[in-house]
Amino acid sequence: MVFATVAAFVAGSITVAPQAACPAQAAVSAEVDRLGARRTLEQVGDAEVTVEGNNLGILIRDGSGAALGSRTVVAPVDCQARAELAAVLIAAWTGEWIKTSLGSPPAAPAVDRISIAPPAGSQPPHVDLDAFGFGIDDGDAGAFGGGLQAGLRWQTIGLVLVVEGSTNRQRALGPVYARYRFLRAGPGLMARRQWSLAFVDAALVPEVVRNTISGVGLSLPQDVTAWNVAADLRLRFGLSLGRVSPFVYMGASWSFLQEHLRVHDSNDSTSLPRANIAAGLGISLTLR
Repeated sequence: MVFATVAAFVAGSITVAPQAACPAQAAVSAEVDRLGARRTLEQVGDAEVTVEGNNLGILIRDGSGAALGSRTVVAPVDCQARAELAAVLIAAWTGEWIKTSLGSPPAAPAVDRISIAPPAGSQPPHVDLDAFGFGIDDGDAGAFGGGLQAGLRWQTIGLVLVVEGSTNRQRALGPVYARYRFLRAGPGLMARRQWSLAFVDAALVPEVVRNTISGVGLSLPQDVTAWNVAADLRLRFGLSLGRVSPFVYMGASWSFLQEHLRVHDSNDSTSLPRANIAAGLGISLTLR
């Protein structure tokens, strides 16, 4: 499905549908004028700019509407960068057409789709840096937290590195209280679907977890550190606003080791739940 469609240039006039297309018609028109390509475009015919998935397409037609040829390149993330790239291709192609074909009978109608994009495996990845905050609950107690995520993203897959931590949670343990918080980090795999103005992605991240546990009301306060391993599954929905993308996310994690809490010199003990659920907001910055 085409998500950001046609920018058509006919005898110097420009129309776009829909108005929310990326790149915007005004941006492409301004770049064509800035490059001084309006005259040659009018002599050749008209151009159409389409965006489908991660591809930016340019289709050139003559004055009768017959297709002369097309080009397909990888679409930049930023809408202004798309407009600049589309204008450069239109200017270069129509200028070359004027040099070689002006005054000659037009060739038979044909669409010669030539891709100048590099193979998918050789395309440089996008680099993302994300910051987010969240609320988390394990069924016994809740807390707030925050973290950072860095990622390398290709067409539909990527690698992520997550570092996050929580504030203290508290629960009763006999006559006293136990407080616990975590700091966890790990690398993972991500799958992503990108549209012109939105995205959805899912990541599975194995994490090393550092739990800090302390007692409240003890005669001799003491902090205990316990290490664990967890798997974290998170789902994000976001808006693509150029290089900046706000998002919401939901996550669930499972600890592979059971954590036990016990008051010294007492029979009072309990276990921490292994499962946690979280939801939060964040913002992603695409560095390239």
